[in-house]
Amino acid sequence: ADGATVERTLRASAEHVQLEALVATAERRRCTVRPTEGAETATLWDEARKALASTGQSGRQYPLRYEIRRTTREVDADTRVVRNEQTRMQSGYRVNPFVSAPAEQLAARGYVETRGDTLVFYGPDAAVLLSDVFLDTHCFRVQPPSREHEGMVGLAFEAVAGRKLPEVQGVLWMDRRTAELRVLEYRYTNLPSERVAELAEGRVEFRRLPDGAWIIPRWRIRMPTPREALPATGARVPGIERGLVQTAYTMVEEIGEVMEIRTAEGAVVPTVAFATLSGVVYDSTRARPLAGARVQLAGTQHAAVADAEGRFRIAQLPEGAYSVVFTHPRLDSLAFVPTPVRVALVPPQELRQELAVPGMGTILTASCLPAPAGSAPLAGTVTSTTGGAPLPGVAVRASWQRPGETGDSTRLLAATDRDGVYRFCSLPAGVAVRVEARLADAHTGAELRLRGGAAEQRDFALAAAPPAEARLRAAVPSRVTGRLVDATTSRPIGGAVLRFGPGLPQVTTDRRGTFTLAAVPPGTYGVEFRHDRYGTGTSRITVREGVPAEFELRVPRRAVMLDPIIVTASRVQPDHYARARRRASSVISREEIDRRQGAARHLGDIVRMIPGLAVREIPYPGNPYSLKEVCIEARGVNSSVPGSGGRALDAPLPKSTLEASMAESGCVGATLILDDVPIRPAGEFLRDLSLFDIESIEYVRPVDAASMYGDMGTYGVIRVYTRGSGSRP
Repeated sequence: ADGATVERTLRASAEHVQLEALVATAERRRCTVRPTEGAETATLWDEARKALASTGQSGRQYPLRYEIRRTTREVDADTRVVRNEQTRMQSGYRVNPFVSAPAEQLAARGYVETRGDTLVFYGPDAAVLLSDVFLDTHCFRVQPPSREHEGMVGLAFEAVAGRKLPEVQGVLWMDRRTAELRVLEYRYTNLPSERVAELAEGRVEFRRLPDGAWIIPRWRIRMPTPREALPATGARVPGIERGLVQTAYTMVEEIGEVMEIRTAEGAVVPTVAFATLSGVVYDSTRARPLAGARVQLAGTQHAAVADAEGRFRIAQLPEGAYSVVFTHPRLDSLAFVPTPVRVALVPPQELRQELAVPGMGTILTASCLPAPAGSAPLAGTVTSTTGGAPLPGVAVRASWQRPGETGDSTRLLAATDRDGVYRFCSLPAGVAVRVEARLADAHTGAELRLRGGAAEQRDFALAAAPPAEARLRAAVPSRVTGRLVDATTSRPIGGAVLRFGPGLPQVTTDRRGTFTLAAVPPGTYGVEFRHDRYGTGTSRITVREGVPAEFELRVPRRAVMLDPIIVTASRVQPDHYARARRRASSVISREEIDRRQGAARHLGDIVRMIPGLAVREIPYPGNPYSLKEVCIEARGVNSSVPGSGGRALDAPLPKSTLEASMAESGCVGATLILDDVPIRPAGEFLRDLSLFDIESIEYVRPVDAASMYGDMGTYGVIRVYTRGSGSRP
């Protein structure tokens, strides 16, 4: 756009050689802490300035298409463990993916602003650091490296004396051998709270590519936000004086990572390294690997499914502290939730972490408090020797006598619950303990010697039938909810039909991929699912009595041969080009998409070749270098379009659902229909849709689309079919 070109030209004018003179002046006037370091400071700044200036020039000299992962996550302010995380992908040609507010605004308002009850943090980008106003308000000095920055030399900067607004101070770290800029680390000063100043920080990484271009492959800002003010005692005291209040904080991290870079010719440029988590999940209750366990970093979308050997591997992970959790139907049947395991991931390392379902003794005593020193918990089940049914109400007695004690032995008594489970939370370790189970005339027992702190299991079988009320008691059904998602992308799968066996109704997943069964008897069920794009498959779930169950089924996408009745009812149409000849439409085949994919940034670049279509790229407000959405419009659509109601394009739009969304986005574009499903609004979807997944694109012009789709076709229709969806040229 013209506006973007003008702004880029203005930014280029800031890269003037006068910056060196400004540094020399700043040395004499501002950096007076160690005046003897002036020459070295000037040399370091000159090297840093080259890289900073190049990050803006590289996007002009070397057209690069960035694939960026933007992550927003909430982090525990004390432990720094990730609580939850939202990730989105962005792609497109950019001068610089990391852009801050203008330097003049930051100098006038500060780097932290208060908007209502929200703190807004700004980080300095290359343009800010190179600006005259930054050099006028900050001084530089040489920073010796710490152990963390071994092999580097730092150029520290801080605000000059007298600055009262929220400011930044930090260090530009450079390689001591090559003098190349590696990373910028900064913190915030002049903040009203010491705790906020302690928590708030930022980091920007720099990298020089083999062809000489400089990029910012990764950046991060940590922003604490106050949650609630409480008295230091933790109790609410009316009229408490200011200054006696302690504030809890929520830590929010904004992270940007360049996942991939492509040149205009389609060549891939190496980017940053990421962390990897791998390991094995083991089931101690069965002494074998737990195949099919789903391992996940809690609160995030990063997950993997263990293979037949229990092995898992999660790659491309950002730096951070996480809680690792895993789920499996086996855990549901045991009614046990493993304790999350905390890990710290640091790129480019691969961390190996073993996960396990503990032994039955640990599971059955999970409700016990930690056993005192010199003691151990014991649990088990009591079943009938005829049929193996659990025996509720059985008296279980533990008795022992410590060495040197005389007289009667010490005894504890427990009773089995309705599942036949008994438990002792604290029995003496290292001495002989006699455990006996008795029901009426039937009894059995064993002598045990427990190990301190280790939970143990001992089961008993009695030659007794369950009480009549237990045999006649009807099983309590459970509410079952579940979700069907793509195994690769974790996107929900709507419209899938699931069958759970005889006696249970067939259900269909909604657009969120969810399903619900209100009353399911306890037991293990085979689940059969069917979907027109994912084919058919089976899984198994276990439902416990009276316990609500939640399941997630992850389905891989694969091509399938559907039976004749499904083919007859599917959306497969006659030849694409035959349809195009019969109506006013244009078709782009898979082969043409493959030919153009290397230079195309998004679907809009593909459809530019269709006569009558105009493609606009709409940036985020105030940031012309970022792509918010893609708008595909029909040229010359006017009152002659059937279904338009005689309205010109520049007339006010009626607030129908479709047109209201168009007005909100600023795009009066063609309707996008993906695999026969309308996408509204489509701007961001068009930006992010992977070209690799597209099988064909058909543009139906307004003259034909309005008669086929009504108001939805007023501005034309773009029909996109993905691979394996059944429609292709």
